[in-house]
Amino acid sequence: MYIEINLLPQAFRPKRRLIKFDSKVALVLFVLIAFGGVGYYYQMLKKEVARYSVQVAQTKKQEAMLKDAVALNAELKEIRAQVAKRVSIIRDLTSGSDVRFVMLEHITSVLPENLWLMNISETEEGGVVSFNVEGMSYAKENISDFLAGLKKFEKFSSVALESIRPAPLEIKDAYNFVVKVSLVRTKPVEEEAPANARRRPRRR
Repeated sequence: MYIEINLLPQAFRPKRRLIKFDSKVALVLFVLIAFGGVGYYYQMLKKEVARYSVQVAQTKKQEAMLKDAVALNAELKEIRAQVAKRVSIIRDLTSGSDVRFVMLEHITSVLPENLWLMNISETEEGGVVSFNVEGMSYAKENISDFLAGLKKFEKFSSVALESIRPAPLEIKDAYNFVVKVSLVRTKPVEEEAPANARRRPRRR
C-alpha cells in the first residue's frame, strides 16, 4: 500500500474540485433523461391519438344518423307526392262531391315544407265524424302553422292538438304529433225522410 505525499508548497499544489466530473456518469444521466423525455412524449401522443379516435367515431356515428335522416326525408317526400297524386285522382273521379276529398285537398294545401303526414284515421261518435291526423316535423313552429291552416277549413267544427312527443332516437330532433279534427255535424237524411213522407201530393 502506497501513501501519496505532496511535498510541493501550498501555492503550487493543484486546487481540489468539489465535484469531480465523470463522463460515464454524465452519459448515463443523459441517456436516462432522453428515455424519460421519449416516454413522456409517447404518453402524450397516445392520449392525443385516443382523443382523435373518439372524435372520429362520433363523427362516423353522426354521419350514419344523418344519412338515415336524409333517406327517411326522401322517402317521406315520395310518399307525400304519391298521396297528393291519389287525392287528385279521387277528386277528379268524384268531382269533389264528398267533403272528405275536399278536406284532404285542404290538408295537402296547408302542409308546411318540413312537415309530413304519416296516417289519417276516421272515427264517428254520436253522429260526429272525426279524423286523427298523425305526422312528423323537425320544428314545433311548423306544427303550429299546420294547426292554423287546418282551422281555416270551414267544414271543421274543431281542431285540437292531441299529443306531441319526440320521435325515436334514429330520427334526431324530430317530433311526432297527432291532431284531431271534427267535421261540422250535418242533419242526417233519415231524419228528413219522415217529414217528406207526410207530404202527400194533392189529387186533382
